Amino acid sequence: MLDRVIRNFNESLGIYARTSAARYACGVILAIAGDMRRAESEFREAIETGPDNGMAHHSLGMLYVNTRQYDDAAYQFKQALKSMPLSLPAYRELGRVHDARGRYDEAVEVYRRALANVAHAPGAYLLYQSLGNSYYKGRRYDDAIDAFRAALAARPQDPYLHVNLGAACMAAGRLSEAGEEFERALEMSPDLLSALRNLGTLHLKMERYGDAVTVLERAVSLCPTHGTTYRKLAIAYERTGEARRAEECMAKGLEYEAGGDGDRR
Repeated sequence: MLDRVIRNFNESLGIYARTSAARYACGVILAIAGDMRRAESEFREAIETGPDNGMAHHSLGMLYVNTRQYDDAAYQFKQALKSMPLSLPAYRELGRVHDARGRYDEAVEVYRRALANVAHAPGAYLLYQSLGNSYYKGRRYDDAIDAFRAALAARPQDPYLHVNLGAACMAAGRLSEAGEEFERALEMSPDLLSALRNLGTLHLKMERYGDAVTVLERAVSLCPTHGTTYRKLAIAYERTGEARRAEECMAKGLEYEAGGDGDRR
């Protein structure tokens, strides 16, 4: 079936079937169909035919990301940016490749360069979010806070950004600000697990063990297979004098962590 689709596609193009744009389109069809080997071949041919085909470079980079060939992926995204210097997706993917290799400073430079070029483009808040994530991973928490606040200036009703900002505040020791951000996220999305788990962790840090129990019990009820949450709930139970429940939670936590820690939402 797939071969027939590709054959009909090429026949419909006639003399244009071997152009760079046609080979790129063929690669997209193959990638959607799950034939990544042939898709890679088509993207490579598209690039050979038209070295400035930025979309082919970008798509080939994405294939390499999926197979964790990060050096090759980074090269392709850089080539894509040469012909598409305002491509927000190419900047984001190049930054993500650096993040995946633990090169957080390089990721930061990519995002900062992107913001210098496309700060006013639709979706530019995603660059600030990615920049904040890279700062956070590199333990530059105050810079992460600034980046997440910039993202929130464009998307104030995004609960995930409030969680990101709260996590950076908590890591920076700004605990009251962290709590405010987690609470805002939960006002917008009451069942948001990342907000519940982070708020529970914050309560533990602030020795508010009863509040930690309440929040973490809610998180466990929404996702009963997340080992780390059980372990934190066990600590809260132990601090509130519920030794038996603490022991049960710790056992479940270790069991689920051994099995992959359940749902990581």
